Amino acid sequence: MRGEVLAVGETPRTEYLWYESILSDPSGGEGLARMLMMLRFMKDSSPAWQ
Repeated sequence: MRGEVLAVGETPRTEYLWYESILSDPSGGEGLARMLMMLRFMKDSSPAWQ
């Protein structure tokens, strides 16, 4: 399994990143599964932050 951060950014209230994970067959290296995920974190400036 390997992973890679594809992009990082921010808004006035959040910070975010796009991350891709790839699961490969150890014998041949062929990709078996992929997952693309966005993670978002609230900053103190967000009114929803408690």
